[in-house]
Amino acid sequence: MSYSGQGQLSAGPKTPIAIKKQRGTYRADRDMGKIELKPMDSIPLPPDTFNSWQKNEWLKICTTLYNTGVLHEVGLFIIEIYVRESALYLECMEEIETKGYYVEIVDAKGNKTTKKSPAVDVANLAFSKIMNIAGHFGF
Repeated sequence: MSYSGQGQLSAGPKTPIAIKKQRGTYRADRDMGKIELKPMDSIPLPPDTFNSWQKNEWLKICTTLYNTGVLHEVGLFIIEIYVRESALYLECMEEIETKGYYVEIVDAKGNKTTKKSPAVDVANLAFSKIMNIAGHFGF
């Protein structure tokens, strides 16, 4: 369970029926009325706009989901977001490693102040999105 921020506990993402069946935890009485999606027949190519790291990550994730029978066409956009956020996170972490957690800011008057790098907040937000999506896919 996780805290929803609204004063309530939430159960977290629902486990797909295909994964429940693989784990042996599927119960028809609990999943009545739920839609069971047809798995894809093949692994789709990554978007053309991806760089080589993103293409490899796409193929790794899609292959894993395909092999477990839970790769569905409706989930491809979410996988694309996951891969983009992962690349953004890694880019921000590289910037933090090279430039530091704190950066020096010089204003128009030449005054210098030290502040947390904007890359830290971007990395934290990207990581939060990555973990949220990963939970929905069961990894």
